[in-house]
Amino acid sequence: PPTQPPGPPLAPGAIALYPSANFFGTAQTFSGPEPDLRRFGFDNRARSLRLSGGTWELCEDRNFRDCRTVTGDVANLSSVG
Repeated sequence: PPTQPPGPPLAPGAIALYPSANFFGTAQTFSGPEPDLRRFGFDNRARSLRLSGGTWELCEDRNFRDCRTVTGDVANLSSVG
């Protein structure tokens, strides 16, 4: 499947969440823990992600519940579970 070309480089240790699979759409970028994405209008919208390094815990529920560890880019978050 086609992927969107990478956007601007991420800061070291940052994560970019995309609203569509294969890195399509306007990304929301984070550089540290965020317990609730509702305030960014991004709750339950992430479908893919890019990392600039490191290991992140990606959580389905607020306040860091139901988490999965990711260590690299994920084109389709449904593959993470």
